[in-house]
Amino acid sequence: MRETPLSNCERQLILQAIADRQRLDGRQTYDYRNIKITFGTEYGCCIVELGKTRVLAQVSCELATPKPSRPTEGTIFFNLELSPMASPAFEPGRQSELLVKLNRLLERCLRNSKCIDTESLCVVAGAKVIELATLHRSTYLAKQREEIPIPRQLFDN
Repeated sequence: MRETPLSNCERQLILQAIADRQRLDGRQTYDYRNIKITFGTEYGCCIVELGKTRVLAQVSCELATPKPSRPTEGTIFFNLELSPMASPAFEPGRQSELLVKLNRLLERCLRNSKCIDTESLCVVAGAKVIELATLHRSTYLAKQREEIPIPRQLFDN
C-alpha cells in the first residue's frame, strides 16, 4: 500500500478539527451521514451509501460437499475489495496488508458472532451443504480537494 504523506497544512487542519470536535465535512462529533440502501436487479446484490462512501455487497450461494471435520455445517467465504477511488493508498489488483487484515477481521467477527447459523446451511448431512460467498467492494466518491471547507482561522498566525 502506498503511503500518502500529509502536508503540514493538512495535519494542522486535522488536529484543529479534532480539537474543535468538528469533522472535515462539517459534521459534529455525533452527527451521522445519510444512509441509503439500494437493492440491485439481481438477487443477492445491494449498494449501501453512507454519505459519499459506497459499498457494493454481493452474496452468492451454491451446493457443495461439506468439510470432513464439519459434515453438518455449511461454509462462508468473505472477499473484501478496496477500490483506488476509496483512497489513493489502495492499489488496483493487489491486496495490501490492510486489506488482508480487514478481510480476516470481518470473517472472524461474523463467524464468532454466530449471526449466521452454519448448521442451517446443511442440506444433507455429510453430502451437501450450502456454500455462501460474499463480496464487499468499497468506493468513495471524493470531492475535489479545493471543495473541502478550510476554516480561515487556521491560516491566521
